[in-house]
Amino acid sequence: MEMDLPNLVATIDLFFLLNTLALASVPAAFIWIANRGEWENYGFLRCLQQALARSWLDTGLIAGMLNSSILLMSQLAKNSQISVVEHELDALYFGVAQILGAFLAGGLATGAGFCLLDKNVRLKYQITPTLLGLSILLVCFTIYQALTAAGTFFGIPLADYFTNTHTLAYFFTPIVILIFLSITKNGELVTDLSNINLVATLGGMAIGITIWLAEGGDYNESSDAIFLISNILFLGSLIYLLLYLISLYRGEMEAGDYQTKSWHFTESAAFFIFLLFAPIGASEYLRESADQANQQANNEAQQLEINQLKAQIKLLTEKVGEV
Repeated sequence: MEMDLPNLVATIDLFFLLNTLALASVPAAFIWIANRGEWENYGFLRCLQQALARSWLDTGLIAGMLNSSILLMSQLAKNSQISVVEHELDALYFGVAQILGAFLAGGLATGAGFCLLDKNVRLKYQITPTLLGLSILLVCFTIYQALTAAGTFFGIPLADYFTNTHTLAYFFTPIVILIFLSITKNGELVTDLSNINLVATLGGMAIGITIWLAEGGDYNESSDAIFLISNILFLGSLIYLLLYLISLYRGEMEAGDYQTKSWHFTESAAFFIFLLFAPIGASEYLRESADQANQQANNEAQQLEINQLKAQIKLLTEKVGEV
């Protein structure tokens, strides 16, 4: 069967794909450095491979979602500056490949980490304060590069990604309340904060989706709610990465169960993206085809009646002329 598929490689933004891989690899570099003492036992390349595998497993999907949310927020902010008359289906789907390309890169990194992980190589997942500071700076720099690239291309100020008042209300209010109610008593502060971040992110996205569905009859009216959801996903992913690095410093990475958390993030993000960019399915296509066929039949019937009326008018006009 001959297939006519789009050139996916040509439409994916290479910068954000590489940025996603770099962001997911930052923790690995410092885990590898922190395990210099194990290089003689396992070999420095094997240690690097295992550090990458664990880092990609824990952060690959989050890095992809973070970059996808940046692109989505940028495009939504840009589209809000376009008049309703200029909106077309092509404009609505503009950049979908770029948005999902970053997500795809994170998924591929996670899959590679799963395949490369060797449980026989026992590394220490703990870094020094110096390595923690360097890793946070490198993560922030990598995210800044993505924000700058998207903001420059779409003309969006950097502050717009962080200063949405509705996002601050729906995301940080639950965080403050949960921190007050569940202040740690077992010494695993970062683990508790990562749990709170997960709840606040998923809860904030759920609130945003509820607002979106409440005004879902108008895409332009719903764009604010869509931006809100994307903004919450972005901040939640950012805090996830920072807490992950801090957990490496405090030795709480294993207790944080980050692989499970990343899948919860993924489920919510995938549901949100499917709601926004759902492709036309078989049943929808058949319904639209049936509606078009019915409309075509009605148009033909109306045209036939119009032709008959024209013929009758012409005949009556000729008879009147004869009289």
